[in-house]
Amino acid sequence: MIRILPHIRRIKRAQKRSIISLEKNPENPETIASDDFLQDLELTLTTMGVSEIGYATVSEDEIFQQKGILYTNAIVITAPMDREKIDTAPSLDSSDTSFASYAMLGEIVNQVAGFLRTNGFGAQADPALGGKVSFPNLAEKAKIGVRGRHGLLISPANGPCQRIAAIYTSITNLPVSSENPHAWIRDFCKTCGECARNCPGDAIDRGTDPGSEIRRPFLDAKKCHPYFEDRHGCGVCIRVCPFHIQGYERIRAMVKER
Repeated sequence: MIRILPHIRRIKRAQKRSIISLEKNPENPETIASDDFLQDLELTLTTMGVSEIGYATVSEDEIFQQKGILYTNAIVITAPMDREKIDTAPSLDSSDTSFASYAMLGEIVNQVAGFLRTNGFGAQADPALGGKVSFPNLAEKAKIGVRGRHGLLISPANGPCQRIAAIYTSITNLPVSSENPHAWIRDFCKTCGECARNCPGDAIDRGTDPGSEIRRPFLDAKKCHPYFEDRHGCGVCIRVCPFHIQGYERIRAMVKER
């Protein structure tokens, strides 16, 4: 706990800032962003350490109960965790990189929300920990990747070794994609099951069709949470995932050869 406390403090500060800063939103925010502005925004996010960027529209039924968002237009971002530390999971090192990524993304979404407000747009930061929606679901909807059997997002840049956050904005012309080029991942996960076989809490669904429904639970939270909380993290499902070990492109090449 002593080791991850600095990250937790950063996470708490980001969560608090995301709420306090809402009063800085313009009364009549702009709704249309130029292509140049969006390109500059993506470049800025990349220089801040963001791996992938996607866009999605949030529906009302995707928002957690007793939560709320100001805008339904979402900018979804991911940031990597340290692969070498994740390879030691479950451990203090793997917990350290997990909480460090949460903290980093919390700070980034607040900075981006501030940048958007400065340019006349409304914005609401949603830090990576304690989000108002399911981030893996939202990232899949934003076409960044697809949720694997373990329920985590699998994407080209990081496989499952990442954290996710979002900024909700008044910008209505975000470049939302209509097709997800990563849908093949779901078929691979049907015949893999490494995460389920290695889960120390036996919490991952071992069925033959994981993820066929958008709301289908991948994990039994009653089994996952006690193990996770007792060790302040886990990460085994990430460590054993073929997309983490071999990488997205190699797995895709193998699938094409079959």
